[in-house]
Amino acid sequence: MEECEALCDRLCIMVNGQFQCLGGSQHLKNKFGQGYTILLKLNTRGADAERSAQLMEEVKEVVLSNFGRCSVKDEHKDYIHFHVGDVSTPWHRLFETMQSIKAQFPAVEDYSVSETTLEQVFLSFAKHQRQEDEPDCGDSAGGDEEEGSSRGKSTSSSSTNGGFVNVVLDSEGPDA
Repeated sequence: MEECEALCDRLCIMVNGQFQCLGGSQHLKNKFGQGYTILLKLNTRGADAERSAQLMEEVKEVVLSNFGRCSVKDEHKDYIHFHVGDVSTPWHRLFETMQSIKAQFPAVEDYSVSETTLEQVFLSFAKHQRQEDEPDCGDSAGGDEEEGSSRGKSTSSSSTNGGFVNVVLDSEGPDA
């Protein structure tokens, strides 16, 4: 998906042969995005296991209480992965809050905040694909005759559990 963001002006996502969306990668991430990711690294060197666990719990509690629809996705060793599902949270609030937490807890060594990736948007559409044994609701061949025939366009398909989700890439600008 990184190639899509780097090379294409517009993307089209199709699920089960049905056109779902069209737009630039940033537009699709804004419209269909699922929030933000926060990765937090703690420095617990020198602390015993009990103190490390206590510190991780305190930091998790503070982060979870500061953001709406926030959850812990993963944690191991000194890393905690949070997902903030509230897409209306402004960037400045994310960074201000994380800077405040970093000041409050000297053991917070570093953090990163990122938005939903294009791959996560694609996978959210993939969840809606029809299983192979489900009945076809229409002609899903639409567009097969054009595939690869137009300069600047290509397709990418993903097969999961027998279904297909297509991404049509258009690297030509709006003049095309």
